[in-house]
Amino acid sequence: MKQNFSKFISFLFYFSLILEVFGDSSVSIIGRFVFDSKENCAIIDWPGVYLQFNVSSTQEIWVEFDDVQKFPQNKRSLEADTTSNIFQIIIQSFNSKINITSELKLIVNEGKTRYQIASNLDPSQTYSVSLYKRTEALSIAKFYRAIIDGGINLYVNPESKSLKNRKLEFIGDSVVAGYGDECKSIDEPFSAETEDVYLAYGPVVSRYFDADYFIEAISGIGVVRNYGDPNKTSARPFGFYMNSSLRSNTSEQYSWDYSKWQPDAMVLHLGGNDYSTLPHPDDDVFIKGYRDLISHYRYFYGDIPMFITTGPMYGDPVKLIQEIISLEQPNVYFVNWTNILTPDLEGCQTQFNVEAHAIMSNILIKSIQQVLGW
Repeated sequence: MKQNFSKFISFLFYFSLILEVFGDSSVSIIGRFVFDSKENCAIIDWPGVYLQFNVSSTQEIWVEFDDVQKFPQNKRSLEADTTSNIFQIIIQSFNSKINITSELKLIVNEGKTRYQIASNLDPSQTYSVSLYKRTEALSIAKFYRAIIDGGINLYVNPESKSLKNRKLEFIGDSVVAGYGDECKSIDEPFSAETEDVYLAYGPVVSRYFDADYFIEAISGIGVVRNYGDPNKTSARPFGFYMNSSLRSNTSEQYSWDYSKWQPDAMVLHLGGNDYSTLPHPDDDVFIKGYRDLISHYRYFYGDIPMFITTGPMYGDPVKLIQEIISLEQPNVYFVNWTNILTPDLEGCQTQFNVEAHAIMSNILIKSIQQVLGW
């Protein structure tokens, strides 16, 4: 009897592992997305969204994607090829925690396609698989499933939730999106392959704290005026997009449900584009617009710490940002990156490269440690 009971317990244990690894809803997504129940897929376009799942008893892993509905970007992104979604793939063994394919980049092309992302894995090992969206909303990515040996399908969990204890959210412009951070010089033209939000300061800081993160960032976006706008204010500044699950579709049916995500802190990086070109917005309009953004997130997230950054782009309205912070106290903190970087740290179009993001990350890490005690 005792032997049969032990066998039963062993069966339950291994059955639970099978459900965990091979269940039909075993791909979790961290970041804003829309689940399409008709196509049984996740629709993704915000930068930094990442997919995670575990596998074992397999040598190969395939993923099925489609890249659809390309749409024009703002002026800062129009000058180059911006046609593809690119994912950074990291596969780790649970036993060794060694990156197996940490440098693998997956370029998702138009048309529903299966892509092999791993081969020759050890079937006796269990692996964690992560796919990080490197690019911002250059087009829409549809993720359908992962496929492993034996034709076993792993589908999206439409109710994906963060399992980590720490959560951060980053909102902002091209700096947050990692625009051109992999360019080798200021003269190199921007392309989807030179943008890697995975190496931008938001994800770098989050990994340091072992925190999950959300990113909503748009190159060229402003608080009240976008880059290159001939008017003092723009029709579609950041506030136009902030409630949407998709950057590309702001219709009410895709409104984001804020109850799905409660960060411990936020980092806001906006204002540089408002004052980057003429005509500048009126200062009082800018201040009101920024304070309205803060109030909006306060409504949903409560009195969490907010870190407002300026720089490293030249011409950021530092004094106005400081005035806003003084009006919004308490629990609003200033992170000043102005004049900390040198020209050799520039990526394309006066953006900043990966090394610059590492410097910015170190400064922000210290601020978060002081406030949150992490």
